[in-house]
Amino acid sequence: MEITVSKRFLRVPVKFDGTSHKFTFSENGTPVYKFDAVYTEENADAVYYADLRDYLGKTMTVTVEPECAFTPVFEDTMTPLTAEETVLRPQLHFTAERGWINDPNGLCFYGGQYHLFYQHNPYGRLWGNMHWGHAVSPDLLHWEYKEEAMFLDMDGAMFSGCAVVDHNNVSGLKEGDETPILFFYTCAGEKKSTQCLAYSTDGGKTLKKYDKNPLIDEIAPGNRDPKVIYDAKRARWLMALYFVERTYAIFTSQDLLHWDLLQKFDCLICNQLEAGVFFSDDYSEKTPAEMEKILAERLKAANVPAMVVTMGGDGAVYAEADGESGFCPAQKVQVKDTTGAGDAFCAGVSAGLTYGKTLGQAVEIGTRLAASVITSSENVCPRFRPEEFGIEA
Repeated sequence: MEITVSKRFLRVPVKFDGTSHKFTFSENGTPVYKFDAVYTEENADAVYYADLRDYLGKTMTVTVEPECAFTPVFEDTMTPLTAEETVLRPQLHFTAERGWINDPNGLCFYGGQYHLFYQHNPYGRLWGNMHWGHAVSPDLLHWEYKEEAMFLDMDGAMFSGCAVVDHNNVSGLKEGDETPILFFYTCAGEKKSTQCLAYSTDGGKTLKKYDKNPLIDEIAPGNRDPKVIYDAKRARWLMALYFVERTYAIFTSQDLLHWDLLQKFDCLICNQLEAGVFFSDDYSEKTPAEMEKILAERLKAANVPAMVVTMGGDGAVYAEADGESGFCPAQKVQVKDTTGAGDAFCAGVSAGLTYGKTLGQAVEIGTRLAASVITSSENVCPRFRPEEFGIEA
C-alpha cells in the first residue's frame, strides 16, 4: 500500500491481546522504519501513535504482515489522555504518556534541566519496539514529556545506554553554541548487537545518529548496555560493557568515538543456595572447606573460569578453573541490618577484578564492603578511598 504522510502522527489503534502485525515503511523501495502492534480497526483497547515526523509530506510504501484491514488515519497531534485514563497513575514515579516503559537511559543535566531518556515501546503495554522516550524536569519531581528521542531502525532496536555532556568537545561534534551531548546505546539487531552513538547539538532537544556507527562491533552475542564515565586521574574515558553470561569488559577512549579494549573479567558470584541450583545439587549444609573443594573440582567441567560463593556469616569461598582457590572469613562486626550486604560484596569483588586484583584479593575487598554495610541500619556503604584497598584508581 502507498500512503502520503499528510500529517505527523499515524493513529495505531490496538487490542491488548491478539495477533501482532509487523508494519514496515519503505521510502523509494528501501525499508526505513518498522514496528509491531496488535492493530485493530474495531473496538480498540487503546490508541497509540506512530511519529512519522521525518517523513512528513513524503509518499511511502507500507506492508503489514500478516495482512489485516488497515486504513491510515493521520493527525497533527496526539489526542490528549483524559483524566479518567490517568487517574490511577502514580503521582511521584515517572510513567510514559503512552506505552510500555523500562530502563532509564541517558540521564544528564544540561541547560538548567534534568534529562530523562528511557526504554519505550510506543505501540503497546508490553516489551517490544525499543525506542528512547524523553522527558525533562527542573527538579526531578515535575516532568514534561518531550517528543520521541530515538527510533528503532532497520539495523535494530534501541537498547539501553547512557549520556555524556562533552564539555571540552573532545568528540569534535559541536555545532553552533551548544555543548554536544553524546548518547551511547546498543543497537540490537536480529543478527548482531553493536554499540552505537547518537548526539545532540541543540541541548538535548533532538538526537542524531552518528554516521560512522557502530563504535564497537559485536564482540559477543547479546553484548549490550554501555556505561561511560571519565577517569580524571588518567585523563581518559572508560566504557563498561556487558558481554554475555558472566563476562564484562572495560574499554578506553580519548575522543569518545574510538574505543580500545582495556580489560575484561569473567566471574560468577552467587550464594550457597544458588551454587546448589547451578550445579544441580544441595549445598545448604556444606562447610566452607567442603564448598571450596567442590568448586575446585567442578569449575573446569562446568566451563566456568572463576566462581565466588558467599556462605552467610562464615564468609566466602572462591576458586578459579586454573587452580587457585581459597576461603575469606567474614569480618567480625556488630550486625544491625544485613540488607544490602550482598550488593556491597558483589560490587567490591567486581571493583577488585576490574582493577587487576587477584580473585582472592577481590573477595577480601567485597568482604570488607559487606561488613561496612551490615553495621549500619541505613544500609549505606561508607566511602572508602581506593588506596585503602590497594587500588590505583
